[in-house]
Amino acid sequence: MALDEGGGVILVTDRGDATQVPSVVPSVLRLVRLAEPPGRIAFAVPLAAGAPLETPAGIAIDGDRSILVSDAGATASADDGKVIRIDALSGLQSLVATAGTLDEPTGIGVRAPAAGAFVDQDGDGITDVEDNCIAVANADQLDTDLDFIGNACDPDFNNNGIVDTADFLAIRAAFGTNDPNVDIDGDGVVTLAEFVVLRSCFGLSPGQSGLLLFNPDAGYCWPGAPSP
Repeated sequence: MALDEGGGVILVTDRGDATQVPSVVPSVLRLVRLAEPPGRIAFAVPLAAGAPLETPAGIAIDGDRSILVSDAGATASADDGKVIRIDALSGLQSLVATAGTLDEPTGIGVRAPAAGAFVDQDGDGITDVEDNCIAVANADQLDTDLDFIGNACDPDFNNNGIVDTADFLAIRAAFGTNDPNVDIDGDGVVTLAEFVVLRSCFGLSPGQSGLLLFNPDAGYCWPGAPSP
């Protein structure tokens, strides 16, 4: 079991149960809370299931927020133990190369980076891996809709995963008000500044948020940059 940074998400490896009907395949589960700790666990999201997971055991979170799992492999085969890297967003799996054979690996850990190794691209005092808005300084980490993307990087007001015409209409409807979910820059009023951010993100996914995606991707918004 591992606790994701911030303490809001619990990650658990589950070996499954082939005797159940339907069978439960080996997987990694993300347990999401209904509220801040010690809030009740709301639901479990499987990150990976089936091959190549067979008997997952130890679990750890790497510096890039990917998930590392040790797996003893099939019990009838020798020297087939492995370490698997799982992307925290897509659940895609890849094998971690090892210098020697592994038989039945269980525990796993990640060495902390050296002091000063953390990147803070926007200079707000919060490292990218923990920053809910990598591109814009937002030391307050304001996130009024609680989607792990800071308001300063989040012109996706209906949370459909892309900044589009519906979000433009949301700004127009809230123009001149103090709607906190639409007030991107947090100055207390919805103005033309919100339209500027929306324009730079139009057609893209909201972000960048280190809490969701530490390695930036061209499909995610970088507020202030021209829209493609």
